Amino acid sequence: MVSISYSQADNSYTISLPDYGQGKLQPRSGNGSFILGATTWLDLAGVSYDLVTAAGTEPYAVSMLYPADPTPGSGLKLTYTSSGQWSSYRGKVPKFGGVFAYGIPTAPGSMPVTGKATYNASVSGHTRTYNDIWGTALLEFDFGLGSLSGSMRVDTSDGWDLVPLGTFTFRDTVYSPGSTTFAGRLSVPGSDQTGSFAGQFTGPGGPEFLASFRSPAFNTLTGKWDEIAGVWTGKRK
Repeated sequence: MVSISYSQADNSYTISLPDYGQGKLQPRSGNGSFILGATTWLDLAGVSYDLVTAAGTEPYAVSMLYPADPTPGSGLKLTYTSSGQWSSYRGKVPKFGGVFAYGIPTAPGSMPVTGKATYNASVSGHTRTYNDIWGTALLEFDFGLGSLSGSMRVDTSDGWDLVPLGTFTFRDTVYSPGSTTFAGRLSVPGSDQTGSFAGQFTGPGGPEFLASFRSPAFNTLTGKWDEIAGVWTGKRK
């Protein structure tokens, strides 16, 4: 699991990565727009960082979108939630590491306990064989009953065209009235196997959320069973 912490003392962020360990984030470059000759960004959408430890700069790069940046391809403009990825640049060929989501957690006791809500989300992730995947997720909550239903649709690409990987419907969901977290299983198209997901609400009163997922999937690019993993970032309609 990826974890991020902030130190106000030196205005620095520390990140822990599953395949490496812990290090500080040192800004390397930005993504956005600026006026030539200006000293500040006109619009900063995201930042790329180097991972730095006491031993020096490590061969890992971390890219993080700003929450205000529209999630690519989704049309969603988020305030409390965003995503990022990390990779290794050791050697001539960069090695993809993974994706993560981050945000401001919803405070306990602030979630609605009556009514219903629909949340739309974008999907970002990869297959075990390092094909990028993307798509959408739809989550339907009944805050009063403490129920959750929904689905995730995922695609990949052969470099030219979209290649559908299927729609994964929710089952065995876990959610209770007032909870700031939720979880469940994913039904896998064409198989009796299941995947899993877990998430949490973000922002005051839970207007947004983030979640991670992992599931078997048939990769039509290779004609073999594969595994997909990634994150959802979304908001209430």
